[in-house]
Amino acid sequence: MFTRKIINFAVILLLSTFVFSCSSDDASTTEDLTLTLKANAERILLGEEVSFDVSDNKGKPVTDATILVDDKAIVGHTYKATAAGTFKVVATKANYRNSQALTITVATETLTVKANKETAKVNDKITLSAENSEQKDFTATSIFYVNNKPIEGNIYTVLATDGESLTVYAVNNHVKSNEIAIQIEQEQEQPKLEQIIRGKWKLSNAASHDIIYNFYEGDTFDFVYFGTLMQGDYRIIGDKIHLDVISSGMKMTDYSIITIKEQISVNELDVLLTVSGIHEQGQPGRLIRQKEDVALDIQQLIGTWKAELNGQKIFTITFNDNGTCSVIQAENTSGIPNIESVQYMSKYEKYSTNTVILENRNGAYTYYLTVEEFTNASELKATLFEYVLFPQKANALILKKM
Repeated sequence: MFTRKIINFAVILLLSTFVFSCSSDDASTTEDLTLTLKANAERILLGEEVSFDVSDNKGKPVTDATILVDDKAIVGHTYKATAAGTFKVVATKANYRNSQALTITVATETLTVKANKETAKVNDKITLSAENSEQKDFTATSIFYVNNKPIEGNIYTVLATDGESLTVYAVNNHVKSNEIAIQIEQEQEQPKLEQIIRGKWKLSNAASHDIIYNFYEGDTFDFVYFGTLMQGDYRIIGDKIHLDVISSGMKMTDYSIITIKEQISVNELDVLLTVSGIHEQGQPGRLIRQKEDVALDIQQLIGTWKAELNGQKIFTITFNDNGTCSVIQAENTSGIPNIESVQYMSKYEKYSTNTVILENRNGAYTYYLTVEEFTNASELKATLFEYVLFPQKANALILKKM
């Protein structure tokens, strides 16, 4: 009897140990086995698939786990969204702890077009490129449009007929990019020689004295050559200015020809000068633009003026409105060159745009008074030449109205 009780107790003890052991194993399985979820991408474009891998916490693949996307089970371990958005993905399996949630972003496909220039000139080459929202280069597979017309490849040469700007976009797999505008720098039309040459120019070269040319509207000109005023008409043929001098009613065609070798600027020209009978082979030089001559109205001179040289009064001159004049030479001026005969001047007339010629009664003595600048209505700067318009025969004067 006692022996049977011992045997029964041993059986009960053994069964209890077995049940407890099994319970411990089941608890250990639920607690220790946790799913791990991985995706091949956490951001994809609409229309692309994302695939998932599931393993347990020991790294063993779990191929029969269920994938939940926003709490809805999907078939298999790949997913393609039907709309853009953000999705929560979890792996689950019986007797396993769920994986931590992954966030998958599905973006709408975009295409961005770029150009290597924001502005361009005619005949410039513009290189275009395209990339998607993931900064992936789509240039090779995109079609580029310039002003709504497809082009070959991704390099465009600006045409003279393109206008002021270009509108550029790209298309890839039916996705159209943004549009960009490229401004076309308009070529500045070079002024024609007929427009450039008008005005006052100084010819500088090594073969002769500096010569001042005046080219006027109406295609007339004048210049002083070795003290003589030369006047006439000019013609422009190609890059050459033909000067036809008119003297004593006779016309000397092509007395001089100025060939423009290079337009350095609108104010400086590299030239070759030929003068009939003097520089037949041509002499190189530069035409440099000068300040325009005063357009002298003879009425501006009417009245009496005091002439000063370096602050010293040297004479007074009265211009009458009938073309006569009178000069009173100041004392202590006998040593000043080029004014010895100025007191004999008795008549005057306009000689050129800014110059009057002064003569005595019989024309034996001649002076030229060139008005350089009117400082104000009652004062002017002038140059007085004796006999010829040579710098060596000149004095710079200040004339003040009395």
